[in-house]
Order: sequence, then structure tokens, then C-alpha cells
Amino acid sequence: MFFAVFSILLMTDDRVHRRAANWQLFLINLLILAVLCAGSLMTWRRRKTPWKHPAAALLGIYLLLFVLQCILVHSTYFYTGWDVDLMKWRIEGLLDGYSLQELGGDSYLSIHSNNLLIFYVQYLAARTGKLLSLAVPYNLCFYVSCFCVAASCYFGSLMVRKMTQNGMIRCMYGLTSTVFILFCPWIGIPYSDTYGMLFATLGLWAAYCLEKPAFKWPALAFAALLGYQMKPTCIFPLFAALILYLPEGIMEFRKRKRELGILLLSCLVFFGAGQGALLLAQHQLAFRMDAEQRFPPNHFMMMGLNTATKGGFSPEDHEFSVSIPDYEERERQIWEVIGERWNQMTAAQRGEHYLVKLIYIMNNGTFSWGDEGIFFDTVPEHDNPLNDIYSEIFYPEGKYFALYCEFAQVIWMQILLGIVLLFFDLRRETYRKALLMIVLCGLLAFLMLFEARARYLILYSPAFLILSLHGYEGLFSRIYEKVKKIKPAQ
Repeated sequence: MFFAVFSILLMTDDRVHRRAANWQLFLINLLILAVLCAGSLMTWRRRKTPWKHPAAALLGIYLLLFVLQCILVHSTYFYTGWDVDLMKWRIEGLLDGYSLQELGGDSYLSIHSNNLLIFYVQYLAARTGKLLSLAVPYNLCFYVSCFCVAASCYFGSLMVRKMTQNGMIRCMYGLTSTVFILFCPWIGIPYSDTYGMLFATLGLWAAYCLEKPAFKWPALAFAALLGYQMKPTCIFPLFAALILYLPEGIMEFRKRKRELGILLLSCLVFFGAGQGALLLAQHQLAFRMDAEQRFPPNHFMMMGLNTATKGGFSPEDHEFSVSIPDYEERERQIWEVIGERWNQMTAAQRGEHYLVKLIYIMNNGTFSWGDEGIFFDTVPEHDNPLNDIYSEIFYPEGKYFALYCEFAQVIWMQILLGIVLLFFDLRRETYRKALLMIVLCGLLAFLMLFEARARYLILYSPAFLILSLHGYEGLFSRIYEKVKKIKPAQ
């Protein structure tokens, strides 16, 4: 699947904020690949770690990186528009003594029920910020975003340590995750993409690293079923683990009945905990969600078939769904629109739509940074050199913005190239590779079916990187074996 995706990206001339086409950047990818292959021969053998307690040292490194993230965000933060701004405005209104109803938040959260948990978490963070007498209490939400991304990269590092002892691979993860994920500009957007990353990566870590059922299934169910309330795609690691485990578990029922019981109990407990968290949030915020206002799942399928927006967000589709007051009637009319859109396209037009949609999702290494609604809504004055550099790189009018977009695209294509290289070693680590592949294929299928945004890939960026490293490790091991065979006898 990813071979086809990578081939399509190489052939497309579509580029956003970039001067270079993908095939031109691919030449850089090949050069990097050659350097990596040469470097792998020098670092293949395991070297003794310089730290007496590597796990503690690793945790210390990521705590330091988290502090550096906070310094960066504190020096450069701005307030974006779209849903992030709507939530910020209402949270600040609650802190000023207004009710959620007076702020229109009850209707907003009834329509966008998946935002309730993150809204409540950010409300608690802002309240804490107020207790700490921060000048802007809401700004604590920025640091929570940084923590979620840093913790995600830490869990990803644990997965890589479980996966391999190859120093080159571990180094590649550390450098790439730091540049591409830890310090990507999205850490300064406190929303479900960065908050949800923690749940998605925690679930993957549980399924990937934990072996004892008494720890594995509760941790996985916690991450998936609570994360689902914040970002629905967080449930994919649980689905992937079930797909891989249940056939064998059912066939060996007598042997595995205790583990199946732990799995079932874990899912029931944390499903209930997720529902309880929503009820608690409604109680604390003094409102009740109106089930008649919520959007049915087919609303997002309708937007996914909107050719004018490449299957992305459509204000017109949003207003259409809002205009229908009854849930069942809304669902029925949306199905009619879906049928009309599908039938109006020929088979060739459908293929073209999904091709355009795939490119729209996958062909942006910045994950569409700066392209979402009123992105740079309010920009405070930051009189420091770090902000000056930041604005030149990450603001669209900045001197180096196009260069940043090309740099991010090179890294993104290098990651996708690693996934293509998985065919070099199909025998080792099959469970872990299959787990990551099912999750990422499920994510891509989900985005192709429903509303599409490149931003929705962010929370699984550690998973893309780790699966890619499996491909590079297979290539490096194949090269090492070939070199050993041709090495002249001493």
C-alpha cells in the first residue's frame, strides 16, 4: 500500500509552499540513504552504553527536551483561529465567571462532542494557570501540548530500544523525532492532534512492548478508549492488536481464557471510564449535551466526498448539517447528499477524486502548517531573538518558510521511503511490523473515507517513523550480511 502511495507522490507535481517537486527532493533522499547505509556498517555492532542506568538517562534527556520545548513555545507562541480559538475564548469566559450556556459552548460541544474531553482538560489546565497566577492562565495549555508530544517521543524511544540494539537505528530515531516531531511548530497549537498523540503512542507502546497480559491489555484499553473520546483515531492500536490476537486467542480458548478475560474486563472498565469522564466534564461545566444537535458519522463521510474541498473541511457542508434540528432527519438528509454526490461522479471521476484526496493528505511534510482557517489569528509581541528566527522560518511571509517546507518534505519522504524498504526483511519482528502497518493503513483508509486533513496524521507521526526504521534496519542488516560474505579471508 505504501509503495503505491510513495510512487504517486513521486509522480505528482502538486506542491504547497515549495519550489522543488517531489522527484527532485527524492534525489536528496537517495543521497541520505547512501550515507545511512555507509554509516550503518560502522555502527552495526552493539556498543556498550556510556550510561550506567540508560533508562534513567533516557528519561532525563526527554525531560530536558520538554523544558526546551516550553522555552521555545513561551518565546514564540501565538493564538490560532478555527476550533482552537473558539475553545480558548470559551475557556477564558468560564474563568471570568460566565456560564457555558452564555458563551454558546453547550451548543458547540453538543455538535462537536469529540471536543468535550479536550475542552475539559484545557479548562482544568487554565484553572491551574489561574491558581498559579500566570499572566495568561490559558497559556498553560501550550505546555500541556509540549508534554504530550515529549512523552509520546519518549514512549517511541522505548519502542525503538525494544525493537533493536542497532546504534544507527536508535540514533536515527533520536535525531528525526527531535527535529521532525518534538520541535515541529505544531507543538504550539494546543489541540487534539498533540494531546491525542500521547494516547495513540501510549497504546502502541503497550501493544508493542508489554508482554504480560495483566499490564498490556489494561494499558492498551486505557489509551485507546479514553483517547477515543479526544481523538477517535486513537482507538486504532486496540483494533490492530485485536486483529492480530483474537484469531489465535479464540482457537486456543482454554489456554488463553484468562488473558481473554483480562482483555474483556479492561475494555469494559475503560469504556465505562471514558463515558464517566464525559459525564464528569458535563457535571463540572454545568451543562448537558443535546443528542439531537450532534453530528452523525456520515456528516464526515459527506465532507469526504466533497470534490470542491478535496474531501476536506467544507463550511457549506457544516452549515447544512447545523441547519437540520433533528438528529434522525439530519442523518437521513446527509445520506441523500452522499448518494447524490456518489452518483453524480463517473467511475473515472471517483478515482480522480480519491487520488486528489490521497495527495492532499499525504503530500505535505509540514502536515499543512499554516493552512487551517485563520491560522495566525493573534500574534503577541515577542521581543527576543528566538522569536525573530521562528517567524522567519515558520510564518508564511518568512524568509525561510519555503525552505522549511522543503526540509520537512524531505524528512517525510525519507520516512515513507523506509516503509517501502520493509520488503528487505519480511521474517523478523513480523508481529510488531504488522501492528504498525495495520494501524497506519487503518488511519489512511479512515481519512480516505471521511473528512481528510494532513493535520490528522500528526498524532501517528511516531508510528510512521518507527515503522520506517523497521525498513531501514532490514536494509542495513541485508547490507551487513552481504559485506560479511565478500570480506576477504584474513
